[in-house]
Amino acid sequence: MRVVPLTPEVAPAWNVYVALHRGGWFWHRADWLAYEVAHAGAENLSFGVADRHDLLGVCPILREGDRFSMEGHPLPITLIAGTEARDAAEAEVRRLAGKHGIRSMAFRTCPLVEAPNLEGAQGGRDLSWPSRILDLTQSEATLHAGVRKSYRHLINRGYRTWEIVVGAGLAKPFHDLWAEVNGQRRAPAAEALMSEWLTYSHEPRAVLIGAERAGRLEGAIYALVYKRAAYYASGPSLMPDVMHMLQWEMIRWLKAMGVTQYELGWQARPGDTGKDRAISFFKRGFGGEDRIVQAVERTFSGGD
Repeated sequence: MRVVPLTPEVAPAWNVYVALHRGGWFWHRADWLAYEVAHAGAENLSFGVADRHDLLGVCPILREGDRFSMEGHPLPITLIAGTEARDAAEAEVRRLAGKHGIRSMAFRTCPLVEAPNLEGAQGGRDLSWPSRILDLTQSEATLHAGVRKSYRHLINRGYRTWEIVVGAGLAKPFHDLWAEVNGQRRAPAAEALMSEWLTYSHEPRAVLIGAERAGRLEGAIYALVYKRAAYYASGPSLMPDVMHMLQWEMIRWLKAMGVTQYELGWQARPGDTGKDRAISFFKRGFGGEDRIVQAVERTFSGGD
C-alpha cells in the first residue's frame, strides 16, 4: 500500500476513480481541486492510496491556514475502498496535519450522488445543513407550477426585456461581468478552467446562459454538470430581476440535456448573514426539496 500525491500524471486515473465511485462528483475531480488552488489560493495536498497497480481511493485535501477546508467550507469526503487503504489514508492525513500545524478538518458528502458512509467520523462535530434540489424528471409544466407565483411574473417580464444568449463564446463577457459585480477578477487560471469546461460536449461540462440588452450582458448563470446532475455555481447580474428568468431558462436547458437533478444550492444556516438568507429565499422560489449535506468537523491534537 502506498500514498500517491495528486500530480498531473496521476490526475487521469484520479478522475476515472471519481467517475466510477458512486459517491464521487465534480468536487472530487482533479481539475476542480486545481480551480480551488487558483481561485482561493489553497495549497493542494490531495493524495490517493494505491496498491502496486491500481488506485484504491482518493483523498481531496486543501490547506487554508491551519485548516483543511475548501473556501472555508468542508472538503468533499474521502472516497476509498478497503480497511487497509482507509488506514493508510488516515495515517497520511494525520502526518500532513502534524507537518502543517493543522487544527481542524471538515468534510462533507454531495447530495447529488449516493452518500458514502461517514465511517470514522464518530466524535466529530456535526456541521450538516440542507441544500435545495430540483427533480428535473418532472414535466416542464409541473416544474413551472412549482415556481413561486411572483417569480412567474418576473420570468415572463424577463423574456420581454432581455435576449437569451448561450454558449462558450460568452466566457469572456461572463468573466468581465463577474469582475464588475464583485469588484475583482478571478485568477486567470481559474477563469481558464471555467472557460474550458464550457467547451466540453460530454460530462463533466458546464453550461452558461446570458441575458443581453442592447448588446450588453446584464446577467448570466453558470452551472456545472456531471453524472446527469447539475449545480448552480455562479450568477452575476447587474439587474436584480434578471436572475429569475435566467434560473428558469437554465432549468429548461438542463432538462432538455437529460439532466435529472439540479442543486440550486445550500440553504442558510444559523449565524448566516441577511444576504445569505435572501439567496436561500430566492432558491426556494423554484420549488424542489431540501436534502441534507452530511458534514463533520474533526480536530487534531498537538500529537497528531
